[in-house]
Amino acid sequence: MNRFDRLMNASGPVGSVLLLAMMMWMMCRPSPPSATRPDPTPTRPTPADPPPIPPPPPPPVSKVDPVAATVRLRMGNAGCTATVLATRPGPGRYYVLSAAHCVRGAKQGTVTLSNGQSFTVRVLRTNERADLALLEMEGPDGLPTAEVADSVPAIGTAVWHQGFGVDRPGNRETGTVSGAPGKDGQIPLSLSVSSGDSGSGIFRQDNGQLVSVVCCTGNGTTWGGTVAAIRGLIGGKDSAE
Repeated sequence: MNRFDRLMNASGPVGSVLLLAMMMWMMCRPSPPSATRPDPTPTRPTPADPPPIPPPPPPPVSKVDPVAATVRLRMGNAGCTATVLATRPGPGRYYVLSAAHCVRGAKQGTVTLSNGQSFTVRVLRTNERADLALLEMEGPDGLPTAEVADSVPAIGTAVWHQGFGVDRPGNRETGTVSGAPGKDGQIPLSLSVSSGDSGSGIFRQDNGQLVSVVCCTGNGTTWGGTVAAIRGLIGGKDSAE
């Protein structure tokens, strides 16, 4: 008699039933879940996206200041005046306006700003009839500049210039437009000038826009290139056109 038979005989009928029920329960109960094995590959943190690169700051905007935009021009032995223009050929480059007779025979020279900075300029083109010269220089963004007017000023319009004449360098002279433009692309003005003022910008008193460039004097009248001639020179027209 084995151990099971002895247990059945010793327990009696009731014990046998209980024992059978217990055996059936043990046989039918679900197996415990197997333990999940950890992934042997260690997890790596996802690298964070690099912070976006901020855009470069915009270049400084040139300040429209006709006084500070009036500069000394040296072309060989000639000492004249010129104006740095707000119209530009590109970043880091400037147009400089002066008189054609100031650059005659020269290809490049220097301009000196009111703060003492000097830059090399080269001659782009000239209009000999209107006595205008357009030069180009390289310089940092943000230099003071002057705006060219859109139209010819009416007779009687108040104007001024501040050239580097030999009489009073940097002195401001005032006057008026005294006549209509001529066929040579020049306009007459009642305005005092002296040697060294040649090439100086002539500006309206009311808004500071450039309306002419000092050329020469005769019979008490000062002459200078017109707005149309200036804009034509900037646009690519020279004395041959």
